[in-house]
Amino acid sequence: MGLTITHFQQGIAQIFKIGIEVLHNTRELKGISAELKLLAINGIVHAAKIGNNEGRSLITLSGFLSELPVQIAPDLEELEVRPGNLADNITATSMAVRRLMQFSVALEKMLNLTFKEMNSSFSSSNFDLLNVRVLEKLHQSPALYKASPDQIINIKKLAERNVYLLNIINKNFSDIQSLINNIRVKIDRARRNGLIADYMGSNIMIESSYLQGDKKNFNSLVSNIKELVGRLDKRLFLISEKLSVSLNLLTKIMIK
Repeated sequence: MGLTITHFQQGIAQIFKIGIEVLHNTRELKGISAELKLLAINGIVHAAKIGNNEGRSLITLSGFLSELPVQIAPDLEELEVRPGNLADNITATSMAVRRLMQFSVALEKMLNLTFKEMNSSFSSSNFDLLNVRVLEKLHQSPALYKASPDQIINIKKLAERNVYLLNIINKNFSDIQSLINNIRVKIDRARRNGLIADYMGSNIMIESSYLQGDKKNFNSLVSNIKELVGRLDKRLFLISEKLSVSLNLLTKIMIK
């Protein structure tokens, strides 16, 4: 059982570390979005100076592009908040696991002392003390038929405490899983909007190629847009990959 609890702690520590890395990465996303909006507005200004049909089409395209950061903003705001919630939940889970370890050690000692006084060949290792169903019926085990009423009461209280902690840990694991999946949904949506921004940039490049002059400004604009979108997508992909690792770790340490 000690190895299992250690396994919990190690897994939770890894997930917490990943959660902090995700939090740092998501804080950079808003800056990229703000830069993208400024570039789009810059494109509108340049297009307005042209003053012909070509200029109007570029204003329209740049206008669409300038609205994308507004559409992305709610997802980015959630991506900034959710990892913090994730870190808080992981911290609470880690504390519950530490308490579980303390009560489990106490329960093991109580069982072993009881069996010793009963001159029984049983020991705490004969029971799965991380199994809720086993813990709920532990005080009724035939192996404890010679135990005193006080010993049964103490064993029952310790077992009930561990059941309570295991239920908290299971709920927290489920909440962490939901949080990670929610973050991944936001990331996927933000990445799709990034692809739209890249597509808009390509259209601006095409339209600006028909201009008699001022191509340099628009070429520079599109180049900057594509660089920003590339940074955004890379950051989002990195976060998504780290969350996938967290989900795999969580699956391995969840109590069955």
